[in-house]
Amino acid sequence: MKVIEYSDEEADSFADDSYDPLFLVKGVEQSVDDMKEIANLRKKDVEMFVKLDSDLLAFGNSYNFNSFEMSSIVDAKKEAFDQIADVIPKYPDSDLYLIGSSKSGLGDLNLVIDLCWVIPDPVYLPSNYLGIAKKKLMDNLVCLKDDEVRAIKTRIPFLSFKVLVRGYCFSVNLSVNNTNAIYNTHLLYHYAKFDKRLAPLVKFLTYWGKKIGIINSFDGFLNRYTVTLMVVHYFQCGVSPPILPNLIFLYPEYFYGDGDVSELDYEVEFDGKVFEDRMGLTVEKNYAPLGDLLIGFFWYFKNFQFDSHGIYFKMACCGEKKTSDKFFIEDIYDDFSACRISSLDKLERIKSAFHQAASVLSAEPVLKNLLDMEKSIL
Repeated sequence: MKVIEYSDEEADSFADDSYDPLFLVKGVEQSVDDMKEIANLRKKDVEMFVKLDSDLLAFGNSYNFNSFEMSSIVDAKKEAFDQIADVIPKYPDSDLYLIGSSKSGLGDLNLVIDLCWVIPDPVYLPSNYLGIAKKKLMDNLVCLKDDEVRAIKTRIPFLSFKVLVRGYCFSVNLSVNNTNAIYNTHLLYHYAKFDKRLAPLVKFLTYWGKKIGIINSFDGFLNRYTVTLMVVHYFQCGVSPPILPNLIFLYPEYFYGDGDVSELDYEVEFDGKVFEDRMGLTVEKNYAPLGDLLIGFFWYFKNFQFDSHGIYFKMACCGEKKTSDKFFIEDIYDDFSACRISSLDKLERIKSAFHQAASVLSAEPVLKNLLDMEKSIL
């Protein structure tokens, strides 16, 4: 985990004319023309675009679950969390945190529970604590399915196991002192709360990407977290006026990544009025409908210069790539790229999917046509 700090030169760059004076994000020039062109497409077939908007919103709200199932899954997740928290060892000031899309509100209502076990002033390595937790879980967790807890050795090691609660089988991932994930979750939670269009777009793109095979980190493609960051970046730099601000620079007291994770504030509100009062400027609201934003996302990334440019959240911009990553997208509280595309061939297949999706929706803005894209096209 790193604490985000800005040099004087970096801080001064936000005063440049290329940055939005209120949200402090640097837009891509082509985005203005793209959004105008998409708006013109809407004028030619208003009815179909309105249905595209409503289908996206409905998809984001339901994600193939009815209201009863949604409530049941949420309750079952809470019960699973409580049972796991009761079993893992207790250390001074240690605590268990729900992280990822289940907490940020940017994921589908899936059967995955991502957890971080925070142990202040640890004596042992995370892998040692995971070994202790593994034994406790296998000996005492009543809802453990298959009596198996696997230790996964990655850059950030974690335990992987399944629990059966209220008839739902949840896949659980438990890491230790992965505080950057807690800070990320907190930031993404506030972005989702800042603009309600973010969540349905992320949910749909996640579903679509998994369906056609470009979200599959085990095979060297994108992961769900990367796609979420791509949409956040697009909402900052790929639309005009911008939809999301640079909360990291504007509110360091909340988002620098140096505070006690137990004191992260999920209730504080950041909205247009707050920005107007703080900056003495009027917010130019972006009213682009969901359908326009979906098409714009595909246009933006089909033209993205992956070989030479990367995405930087600290500076809220697209800039020259400084690493050998196939696709560099800054992991906000880490020194690594959030994306691990394994080969140029995989990247080309991802770009091909974006190109085809842009063509499909530009020709006829029907969500079903996008969902009918098959893995075979890649």
